[in-house]
Amino acid sequence: TGRRFVLEGLKGGTIREIAIAHGLGEKLPELLEAAARAGVTLREADRDTLDRLSGGVKHQGVVAVGPPYPWRSVDELRARAAEPALLVALDEITDPHNFGAIVRSAIAFGADGLLVPKHRAASVTPVVVRASAGATEVARMAKVTNLQRTLQALGDDGLQIVGLDMEGEVELGA
Repeated sequence: TGRRFVLEGLKGGTIREIAIAHGLGEKLPELLEAAARAGVTLREADRDTLDRLSGGVKHQGVVAVGPPYPWRSVDELRARAAEPALLVALDEITDPHNFGAIVRSAIAFGADGLLVPKHRAASVTPVVVRASAGATEVARMAKVTNLQRTLQALGDDGLQIVGLDMEGEVELGA
């Protein structure tokens, strides 16, 4: 939802259709051009339809519709990662705003992927996409059943595992 976020989604290739408020198209030539380049259908919609499609998230008159988030496997993340790989593991991040902010930061710092537990964790929702400033549309993420076992296997495979805890005893300096 939202103009900037839909533009990011178009870059990521995950959008099938865009619903836009009546009369707004001529005010958003960049969005119209990006949608045309991506071969994405644009349709005008009334405010009630946009509100329903956005699930209550602020939409600025623009809502993208696409398939469910394309979760990857851990093996796929490893195969596409640089050396040394940078994978960010999230343990029980349930707040969608925090999840989105972490995705945004991970992508900004060049992470090759994120590991997200299947249970007791936020999933990709319109709120997460918005909080990530659209970074979810280019991020590669894998859902894992057991984060501890996954990290152990990655460590056994040669990755260095580093854990951070906000309440930890060692403070990292600037």
